[in-house]
Amino acid sequence: MEPLFSIESKYTEEEFVKFNRYVIFHNKHNYVTWGVMIGAVLIFFSAITSFGSLPVGFMIAVAAAWILVLIWSYTWGADRKARKYYAKDKVINGLAYKLSFFEDNLIQMQSNGSASLEY
Repeated sequence: MEPLFSIESKYTEEEFVKFNRYVIFHNKHNYVTWGVMIGAVLIFFSAITSFGSLPVGFMIAVAAAWILVLIWSYTWGADRKARKYYAKDKVINGLAYKLSFFEDNLIQMQSNGSASLEY
């Protein structure tokens, strides 16, 4: 039986980073985490501003800087970690694979094994 279409590719560092970014940003749990962290930061800084003697503008600047650190850790920091893990992992580093799509299943073949997925 001939496949409807096939894809032959390699696991590259950029593909690995894109996949990692997709998993991070398409996980609903992360949206809850972001909301809780940003809310906690804003509540913390508004409480300090209300009860402390620091100027409001300074506290807003510190809160904005903290939020930027959180954004960095979820974007550029995650990309940096993904590149580091890709370099350390010798199994998928440059591994070639082939995907064959059929009407009722998908077959993935690579040098260290193969898999079939029915849909």
